[in-house]
This record gives sequence, structure tokens and C-alpha cells, in this order.
Amino acid sequence: MTKLWRSHETDVTDASGMDAAGLARLSLLAAAMLGMATLCLRALDTELETVSLSHRSIDLEEGEALLASRAPPSMMLAGATALDQASKPALSLAEDLTRSSLTRQPQQPLAWAQLADIRTRLKGNPDTVALEALQHSIGQCRYCNRELLRWRLTFALNHWDSIPESLRLEIFEGAEFLRWWHLDGAFLAEARETAEARNIPFAAYQQKVLTNLRPYEVEAWQPEQG
Repeated sequence: MTKLWRSHETDVTDASGMDAAGLARLSLLAAAMLGMATLCLRALDTELETVSLSHRSIDLEEGEALLASRAPPSMMLAGATALDQASKPALSLAEDLTRSSLTRQPQQPLAWAQLADIRTRLKGNPDTVALEALQHSIGQCRYCNRELLRWRLTFALNHWDSIPESLRLEIFEGAEFLRWWHLDGAFLAEARETAEARNIPFAAYQQKVLTNLRPYEVEAWQPEQG
């Protein structure tokens, strides 16, 4: 009887031990799933707040609160855009918000272009900071975004005397690339008219940057999530 009891006791102990290990694994799995769900909810909440910011305007007080909040980079950038940038204080705050976004997530060619634009409007003409931001934008997304290519060409024509020759050539490479999309003829014709009215040798720069690269050979840039 004693032997049988001990044998039964051993079996129960072993079974109990297996159950405990199983429960531990289940607990770890549940914790991991809960953590993933929490991260997903936070990401969704950030996305919803970012979308909300992009569809409304904010004042300086709300913008300053956003800057101090250490919000995600995407929200900082949306806040900079949502500001009414009609005044210098608003432009300065928009620059700070954009810089904060880029400091934490530097791979944002659209944001670098935004910084170049804001800085130029704040200072009156492109300064070193604006030109460096423009160069970062080109370096991260040379041909991969049509709207960026259009904006850069317009920016260069509007501030021609402040744009270094190397940047002019890179921007016109983008303009040449636009030509191969076969959808930008009207835009380029208008840009050429603007350039000629300002004595900018548009055709000469087009000839300098002829390229065999075609749009289908470049992978489209996708913004990072953040």
C-alpha cells in the first residue's frame, strides 16, 4: 500500500509540475500578446491624432504644448503644418516642431523639404540651414517622389541666385526625370516660361543633366511610420 501510494504521489507531482510549466508558458504568451496589442493601440492612437492634426489648425499655445509633449515625430510634423504660418513666431515654432521630428526620425525627405521651405520664409531667402535641409531631402529621395521633384524645381526658380550650382544641377536632374513621366509637360512648360522671364537658362540646364535613368527603374519612396 505504501509503495502504491508513493507511486501515485510521484505521478501526481510530475503531472502538477507539467501543469505549472504549461501555465508559465501560457502566461508568457498572454503577456506577449497583451504587449503587442498595447503597442498596436498606441500606434493607432498616434495615427488618429496625427490625422486629426492634419485636418485642422492649431494656435501658438497648442503648438508649444505639442513641442513640449515629446509627441511622436509624425505628430510634430503634422503640428508644424497645422500652424497658421502667417507670422514669424508661428514660422519659428513650425521650424522647431519640424526639427524635433527630424531629430528623432531623420529619414524624412518630405520633412527636410518642409524645413527648407519654412526656414526660407522665416529668413527671407535660403540660408545655409535651408540649403542643407534641401540637400538632405535630395540625398534621401533623389527621384522617388514626383511632388518633391516639382517643389524643388519651383523652389530653385524662385530663389535662383541663392542656389549653389551643384544644387541647381541636382534639381534639374529631377526636372529631366519628370519629363520621362510624360505627365508633367504642362508643369515643365510653365516652369520654363517662369525661368525665361527671370533670365534663367532653363534649356541649357536641361541639356547639362540629360540622363538615361527612367522612372520605372527607381523604387518609390515610402515614409517611415512614427
